[in-house]
Amino acid sequence: MPDKHDNPLNFWQELKRRKVIGVIIAYAAVGWAIIEIIATITEPLNLPGWTLTLVIVLVAVGFPIAVIFAWIFDITSKGIKKTEPLYDGTENEDVRSATENRVPPEKSIIVLPFENISSDPGQDYFSDGLTEELITHMSYIDDLVVISRSSAMTFKGGKSTVKEIAEKVNVKYVLEGSVRKSGNNLRITAQLINAESDSHLWAKNYDGTLNDIFDIQEKVSVAIANELKIRLVDTSQPRNTGGSINDLQIFEIYYKANANIFKFTEKDTNKAINDLDNAIEELGDQALLYTCKGWAFWMLVNMGIKQDDYLSRAKENLDKALSIQPGLARALAIYAWVEFLSCSFTEGIIYLKKAIEIDPNESFALNGLTTAYSFIGKKEEATKLYVRLEKVDPLNDITLWCKGSIPFYSGNFDTALKGWHDFYADNPIPFKTFYYAFAMFYVRDIEEVLDLIEPAINEESQYFPDKLLRIFRYSITKEKEKLLAELDAMTVKTCKRDGTYSQHLAVLLSYSGLKKEALDWLEQAINKGYINYPMIESKDKHLDNIRGEERFKELVKRVKKEWNEIEI
Repeated sequence: MPDKHDNPLNFWQELKRRKVIGVIIAYAAVGWAIIEIIATITEPLNLPGWTLTLVIVLVAVGFPIAVIFAWIFDITSKGIKKTEPLYDGTENEDVRSATENRVPPEKSIIVLPFENISSDPGQDYFSDGLTEELITHMSYIDDLVVISRSSAMTFKGGKSTVKEIAEKVNVKYVLEGSVRKSGNNLRITAQLINAESDSHLWAKNYDGTLNDIFDIQEKVSVAIANELKIRLVDTSQPRNTGGSINDLQIFEIYYKANANIFKFTEKDTNKAINDLDNAIEELGDQALLYTCKGWAFWMLVNMGIKQDDYLSRAKENLDKALSIQPGLARALAIYAWVEFLSCSFTEGIIYLKKAIEIDPNESFALNGLTTAYSFIGKKEEATKLYVRLEKVDPLNDITLWCKGSIPFYSGNFDTALKGWHDFYADNPIPFKTFYYAFAMFYVRDIEEVLDLIEPAINEESQYFPDKLLRIFRYSITKEKEKLLAELDAMTVKTCKRDGTYSQHLAVLLSYSGLKKEALDWLEQAINKGYINYPMIESKDKHLDNIRGEERFKELVKRVKKEWNEIEI
């Protein structure tokens, strides 16, 4: 399977980063000018007839040499230097996990999105709901590693082979199938494949009605358990999951709403909320739908929209979900993110722990707790969670972010650069560009960081990640007034709610020489949970400008105490 770094878009970006494109354009322009000049002066100066031919040959021969030189070397303010690769290809203990040994666990499976072969494309959501239910049901099989829905759904509509998919997520078995739904009638086809040998272990059609759907799920799960010779937990007994969501109509509504939320626009998110309200009015109170509403309002807050009001409404909906289904792991995990933005970092961790205790494979909770532990510099605890997270949800963006965050917040910046490159490479949107550049900020020349972020900057956009990139640029160039001008009321409020953003601002303001402002934001980051004593005390070199300040020393004392006392 081709490596993702072979992507033509990534290669084009690498050409630009190494300034090869600029060299090609400049060389062509200068070469053409020289040829024109020689052609013009050959006759007046009585130069030999072969002069022009020689010049053309020399220009042609010099072209590949110039391109190779541009690829290997860079001209910087410190002279000619060898261009560093995007990442060094090394890993260390911070992110060593299942990826290091690509032998898949013997009992591991991915349930691929079931294909909708109905005449109505709108039935896609039904197929997605069935996929989710099967993934949930697979978790009843003891010791079976089941890839989460968020990673499984990345293969929807793709052209990868079964073997390629299994290699990418490191599993031995693949379950795939199709759904034909017409009114109340169903035909479901399922087949289990051993990806290593690319052999079909079994395939079967299931005919019935919507009333039979859960019986069909049970039959598929039992068949897999029998084939893999592992025990299926007795599903007649209640499982500590807070109850399962056994209504595909609810799943259909949930996934339609979730699809709109992840378009990251105010209009689409509000449409999701409206659709959820209509469904609740029609179907009555449903924990999963209230959970989705809470997530929608959280996303609006994260976009900087009606922050106080919408954060309260996020809490209201999650409270409602948990009053209906107190042990719903997904609701508890999202509640943790609300706590992170509202007031309490430690309360957020408590909610995440509860969610994982209920469902050890709830990827949203694993992502959240891994992120939290890496942020405060608890490398060992974060790494243990990451190993499990990577097994069940390897392709989730937050999983890829954690691959860089664990080494970054431990002070291992070279490894963080590699991890955040993987996070950035496939989809270099402003948010991902910021983090890749932020790691580069600690290990590469400033010119290289600017070369990465400048093409990604939208000068007019008020979208928060675009503003963050502009702040980054003005910090590097030390244009203090322009930097401060970007800190409008919305940006300040958004950053104050989030410990990571507060920490980023503290670093960038410190680097630019705005000491008081840097100390203000560092204190805000600490208030929001950034009690990473090793980083603040010595490892973060971009805080050097404020380390001599008395206020900084007092903050370090506070952080050391809190870091040593926090319960993990």
